[in-house]
Amino acid sequence: MPDFIYKKSIFRTKESCLENKTKIGDMTTEEFKALIAEAVEEKLKALFFDPDHGCELKEETEVRLKASLNSKERFMLEEVKNKLGLV
Repeated sequence: MPDFIYKKSIFRTKESCLENKTKIGDMTTEEFKALIAEAVEEKLKALFFDPDHGCELKEETEVRLKASLNSKERFMLEEVKNKLGLV
């Protein structure tokens, strides 16, 4: 996605459009499509962003996770909900 919008031999960033309070009616079809595409991209990034990306697990947490995965013990959803007081 380009960081600029081209119109009449000038480059306009989304920020400059917002600063200048550009009206949608004054935008070209290409500018409007670029604005929508950028808004959708920003929203998707916000929805799918992993705040823990790049973080390392503590050794204690890793050991607990491995033990849980290797365990045959399972709980029914209703049991968990009751235990947590969610019912």
